[in-house]
Amino acid sequence: MNVIPTPDIDAGPDFTIYEGENVTLQGSGANFYVWNPQNTLTYPYTANPDAEPITTTTYTVSGADPSKKCYNSDTVRVTVIKSDEIEVYNTITPNGDGNNDVWYIGNIYKYPNSVLELYNRYGKLVYRTSPYVNDFGGTVSGQEFPAATYL
Repeated sequence: MNVIPTPDIDAGPDFTIYEGENVTLQGSGANFYVWNPQNTLTYPYTANPDAEPITTTTYTVSGADPSKKCYNSDTVRVTVIKSDEIEVYNTITPNGDGNNDVWYIGNIYKYPNSVLELYNRYGKLVYRTSPYVNDFGGTVSGQEFPAATYL
């Protein structure tokens, strides 16, 4: 008889973040992963998804061994401290890989009258929208922005 032990799944350490921030979870111990709840995760089928909860959330990771016959799970808690601070992330790489494809501004949803204006290095307004809802993907009217620094 061949006994396959259950994988030793570890969801990683608990985290504390301010509302509007994100954190990369640190799963290990399996070859295949599924994280839940998925509504505040990017890449929920990987060992290290990014979590952006707006309230304290306990995530469960389930993982399988290479044979996909044995599963196990673990949990991690992300404690969220309320904050009205805007968290501006300075990276956008709209290449379709699901990572930084849109320009994310944490807590922007708390400011429904927000106005986003982007200027090129010469001070020319190149993009404007109101309210901003974390949907700028590096194009305007189907035209890609050139790689550059914008203000």
